Amino acid sequence: MATRTANPVAALSAALMMLLIVPAVSAQESVELPGRDRAIAPEPVHAYSVGSITGEEWETFGEVSRVAFDGQGNLYVLDRQNFRVVVVDPEGNFVREVGTEGDGPGELRFPMGLVVAPDGGIAIMDMGHQAFVVYDSDGGFVSNARNDFQSGVMGGDIHYHPRGGAIGTAAGIRMTVNSGRQEISGGGSAPVRFVPFVGGGDPEQLYEAWRLPRAAPSGGRSTISTGGGGSFSMRGMSAARAFEPALLTGVLPDGRIVLADSSAYALKLIGGEGGLQSVIRRPIAPRPVTRRDEEAEKARQLENLESGEGGRPVIMMQTMGGGGGGTTQRIGGDAMSDMMRERIEGMVFADEVPVIADLAVDWEGRIWVERTGRRVGEDGPTDLITADGQYLGTIAVDGMRIPDAFGPGGLLAYIETDEFDVPTIVVKRLPDLP
Repeated sequence: MATRTANPVAALSAALMMLLIVPAVSAQESVELPGRDRAIAPEPVHAYSVGSITGEEWETFGEVSRVAFDGQGNLYVLDRQNFRVVVVDPEGNFVREVGTEGDGPGELRFPMGLVVAPDGGIAIMDMGHQAFVVYDSDGGFVSNARNDFQSGVMGGDIHYHPRGGAIGTAAGIRMTVNSGRQEISGGGSAPVRFVPFVGGGDPEQLYEAWRLPRAAPSGGRSTISTGGGGSFSMRGMSAARAFEPALLTGVLPDGRIVLADSSAYALKLIGGEGGLQSVIRRPIAPRPVTRRDEEAEKARQLENLESGEGGRPVIMMQTMGGGGGGTTQRIGGDAMSDMMRERIEGMVFADEVPVIADLAVDWEGRIWVERTGRRVGEDGPTDLITADGQYLGTIAVDGMRIPDAFGPGGLLAYIETDEFDVPTIVVKRLPDLP
């Protein structure tokens, strides 16, 4: 699939169990699902909500970036602005807080992601430490599991894996020093990796996901202030990209990995220790990108940048010391926003709109696949599929959406914000599905 360029300019590359059962489908090369939708309309019921500016001190959240459940139905809320995870019981009552800001063992510098084991063990992906900070089920610090820039720090969604670690895709970020200047470059590959949480083992590459080929870097060099009189230089890189197929992953209860990495409706099932086992497809083709789509997407991204939707752009910079040490800096502000604006103005567009917009796996092993909407920025319907290739049905656009976290017994968690950007987590329960 080709791309076409719209005035590329100096750009910023955003840096950011072992396998127990293999169903019969794994012996098949491809599973073809029906093309006609069959409507289903599950209706979750409200369980409880936490998070309020007028609530208890523990539920005054700053910036909630991730939520997760353990096997008992306890909810875990990553409040990265306050460098903590709040644990809530199945009735919505406070249990404990885990984490605090700092450089010491068990402390957090720049928490980004969260995974929770069924037994309540926690691992926080911390960009500042370039590691997963691992805690036991009582909130006690266990160790750091390396996840550094040089090997390719995990970005986007990360998931707990039954082998006792995290599954995610590595962005391939590199930090180098050139003539006294800190420089950042991005890799072109998308390895799917397993990071073990105990034993000090190295990350394992399980699969090499497909990515749309990238144009050569273009543009000059930009300088960003780090505050206090400091600055660093960044080379121009590929422009922002629209309608690029997202690299989406999920983990099934038996340890297999579900992956989508193309514009087509194709779900790849990867073994828990690597290797492609099968592909599940639906005969729904991607549609061509039109000029109107291009204009609408550029306007949408600029509006999101100005409104701050999705968070303000930041990057992490690791300064390397002569003795192997160094410091980590979080860089944002107006200069970063200006560079992002330039990047959007010089956006390049893929030729097709991918069919799959999002996917998730629930605790029962069902795969939820959200399709792209008819127009740019609109939601699409959501398909439910079993891991052995059975199509269960499709939820309409105005029906329930994929939650921010699935839990046992049909629990769902949604992160919501009010007009003042105060976050609330709404927990619902889903009735039995087919």
